[in-house]
Amino acid sequence: MAFREGNGPDQIHITAAISRELPAQIGIGRLPFPYLNGPVAWVRNLNGNGVLAEATGNAVAIMGTSNLGDGISSDSSVRGQGLGSGVGVEAISVNYQALRAGSVFASVDIAVFAVRIFATPTRVARIDRSGRGFFNGGLQAGGADFAQSIESSGDKSKYQPGDVLAIDPSQQRRVTLSAEPYSPLVAGVYSTRPGLLAARYDMDDPRLKDEIPMAIVGIVPCKVSAENGPIDSGDLLVTASTPGHAMKGADPDRMLGAVLGKALQPLPSGTGVIEILVNRK
Repeated sequence: MAFREGNGPDQIHITAAISRELPAQIGIGRLPFPYLNGPVAWVRNLNGNGVLAEATGNAVAIMGTSNLGDGISSDSSVRGQGLGSGVGVEAISVNYQALRAGSVFASVDIAVFAVRIFATPTRVARIDRSGRGFFNGGLQAGGADFAQSIESSGDKSKYQPGDVLAIDPSQQRRVTLSAEPYSPLVAGVYSTRPGLLAARYDMDDPRLKDEIPMAIVGIVPCKVSAENGPIDSGDLLVTASTPGHAMKGADPDRMLGAVLGKALQPLPSGTGVIEILVNRK
């Protein structure tokens, strides 16, 4: 294991020039037996970067690989720059965290992402110490709806993606399967693949496993029934008498506060699953 400690400029400063045949690799180390569970390099610096690496070609400035531990673990001590077509920092882990970053001081962000083109870096995204993310260009995620994590009444296993959910008036902050037509208690749809999931608990809180994702805005697969007539694209949907299903709304006097959303696909007969636009009214 390499160890370096100091109180000045960068303790390890290495540069990989352009490689015309293979990507340049620098700072590679491997621990011999029996030190397989420790760090390959341990750098401490009280006034500067612990490690500063620059890749000017198609190299990787800093690459950390681990089978069981962190690929790269850092507390404000690692800086990697890809000056050409290279990668500044690449972290890989087979069975654990690829990259772990932290800050000792409460006022310092955990991670900052910046763009630099022959000038002072322009910050485009950051994650503060509380875990809140800030993104100048917005946020694009997979999935197609915004969902709220919420507890369900009864056994969680009886609920499935696509179920129409209604507020359970006998409980607090819980939902259940919708079971009556035109219910004003309709709340949303059990999300199949939420693009964004909001929760009242922190991300590692074990109570989250007892909740289900309920789509409240966006496009989501939904169980529907043609019990109130064939469903066409654009039809307003309300809860059906079939538990956990929606149907076409046809009675204007009962629609206020009972609309779940709009159908984006047809259902000529029977029951099935179609995509709908959740838009409660």
